[in-house]
Amino acid sequence: MIISSPRLIASPDVSVFIITYNQEKTIAQTIESILAQQGDFKMEVVIGDDGSADNTPGICKEYQQKYPNQIRLLLKEKNEGIVKNFVDSIRLCRGKYIGICAGDDYWIDELKIEKQLVFFKNNPDYGVVSTGGYRLLVKKNKMVEGI
Repeated sequence: MIISSPRLIASPDVSVFIITYNQEKTIAQTIESILAQQGDFKMEVVIGDDGSADNTPGICKEYQQKYPNQIRLLLKEKNEGIVKNFVDSIRLCRGKYIGICAGDDYWIDELKIEKQLVFFKNNPDYGVVSTGGYRLLVKKNKMVEGI
């Protein structure tokens, strides 16, 4: 089932898609970190939930209702696997540029997309950019660089 709104942004510059499955503890922070992005671009968020058995779909629906012009949902009735969910979600993206964020990750730089767009504009021969990452060691309450 796809949940969209007739008020969706026309021709977004950037589509960020999130694939998720049973991530009710992290999905809100993921969505918030993407919605916090700042810069001179129009952005949509596509969330593909792969039949979660927890409250992940409910949380995603709440965000879609709160941001109907930015968020599109793909809510599957049953789990079909990460590859199918990835492909089905990316097919819903309408932006010239596409960003990816897993449902248990989040972005810490509110200018992440803006910086990447500037790089693409200044380097038209490039087709992909990536950033470094950190791992959170929960038991030690410590961030470690590298994934």
